[in-house]
Amino acid sequence: MAKWLKIVLILLVVSVVITLAIIGLVYILWSGSFDHLFVSEIATYDSPDGAYTLVFEQVGSPSWPFGPVDVRLTLRNSKGVYIDQISAQVYNDGVGADPDNIKSIQWGEDEVVVILERREQPDQGFTFFYEKSRYSPINPIT
Repeated sequence: MAKWLKIVLILLVVSVVITLAIIGLVYILWSGSFDHLFVSEIATYDSPDGAYTLVFEQVGSPSWPFGPVDVRLTLRNSKGVYIDQISAQVYNDGVGADPDNIKSIQWGEDEVVVILERREQPDQGFTFFYEKSRYSPINPIT
């Protein structure tokens, strides 16, 4: 009788541990802990001469319920070589990023200026330099 009791207790403990592990995993996935791993390309913009490409991406999904969404702008040359990248947040009332969030792109001789339109905040501008690995934020655009 004591042997069966030990087996039942062991099975009970194992089932409780497995149940708690499943609940923990569901909570981690539900809370968006791995959300930043999911990157989706929103739009791609090529310079007039075809020498550079600017990629606009959404990283993860908007914070629930009406929070910001993380976005990323990446500048590459015509060979696909990384030049520079910036990350920003777009407040679109809980809606994901879309191509309309890029208000304007001005391709210059030495740089590209990108104006990021955010529906619940002032617009924000970024300058990417073709030859330098840095960016210059322009805050806010009025």
